[in-house]
Amino acid sequence: MQQNLKIAARRTSVDMIFDYLYDEIVSMRLLPGSKISEVEIAKRFEVSRQPVRDAFSRLANKDLLLIRPQKATEVHKFSSRAITTARFIRSSVEAEALRRAARVCKTESKELLEAQLAEQTLAVKANDHNEFRALDYKFHKTLCAVGEVEF
Repeated sequence: MQQNLKIAARRTSVDMIFDYLYDEIVSMRLLPGSKISEVEIAKRFEVSRQPVRDAFSRLANKDLLLIRPQKATEVHKFSSRAITTARFIRSSVEAEALRRAARVCKTESKELLEAQLAEQTLAVKANDHNEFRALDYKFHKTLCAVGEVEF
């Protein structure tokens, strides 16, 4: 168990760069079509270009970056088809997680889920998109845990 904690705590520069850029993209601070430079990111994080390349590659594998040799790397533009597919998959998984959770939900789990929904409502009223996104993730993770759905 302690070994797992050590592994989880060990973060590389690639991880930090990936997490930073991922958050910038999904929060829409880096908009689709925005160009990003290996050199600029390397300077910002005070690392060589290799960890930046590795982070860029991971982001490209998630379809968040478009890397073209000898051209600028840019934030991938939205695909209506990919969005439709992702929404279908997410709603299918969520519906099954909800069904499973409803079958086994105890009072304390119900209260926890309701409290999390109340937190989301406050984030919406405050127009805090980043907080809402974090709370939404937390809610769905809790819902899956209640329904004993592993992901």
